[in-house]
Amino acid sequence: MERKSSLTVSTHLQEEQLIDAYFHDFEVFDDTLKNILTKYTYQAIQKRKSVELRVEDYEKYREILPSVFERNLDIENLKDGHQCLMYSLTWPPFATFLEMFNDQQFFVSLNENCQKWIRKFIDVLKAVCDGICDGTVSVNDLRFILKNLENFRSVVRQLNEVTINMDNFESIIQTRRKEIEKYEEVADHVEKLNRVCERYLGAKMKEMEKRPQKCFLHVGEL
Repeated sequence: MERKSSLTVSTHLQEEQLIDAYFHDFEVFDDTLKNILTKYTYQAIQKRKSVELRVEDYEKYREILPSVFERNLDIENLKDGHQCLMYSLTWPPFATFLEMFNDQQFFVSLNENCQKWIRKFIDVLKAVCDGICDGTVSVNDLRFILKNLENFRSVVRQLNEVTINMDNFESIIQTRRKEIEKYEEVADHVEKLNRVCERYLGAKMKEMEKRPQKCFLHVGEL
């Protein structure tokens, strides 16, 4: 019994040290370690929350993870939906943070700025999922998702606001993959045709190149 108690105290101290290190030194870890530590820290807090974690301790730990989240927001590079999508799929701990913020009791205790950013990310991700399903996702977004597909899957699984049958969703994603591959094939042919035309038409082609072009296309328009 004494040995068990000693192990419990030891584990408790290790978790305390981990959480403190996580909070104060998060930025020095590489991305893989950040992801592992985020999951472990959250699990430690959840485990202790369900047993004998004191109210003041829970409040302290509940502040730690959102603070880490806010400290790592690169607001200057989160000015549009595509940038938010990029951040959510390339910052390894993002899916774990999203899982944590799904706890409504936890979410409502966050400060206003943190709630605002979480809602913004969720709105962007929901719009992207809708766009994948109905074919209006931008080519830029789709390309990025396909390059980070495993991360995208992890994030989507944590979206409570989106009711998705993952098997059907996977099928739709593969359909969109084929569509963008066809689009890129056609774009390559058009580029080759442009080069041929430029060679023989010269000035006329240069005039055509001055016409504005769309920066973003929708898969549904292909």
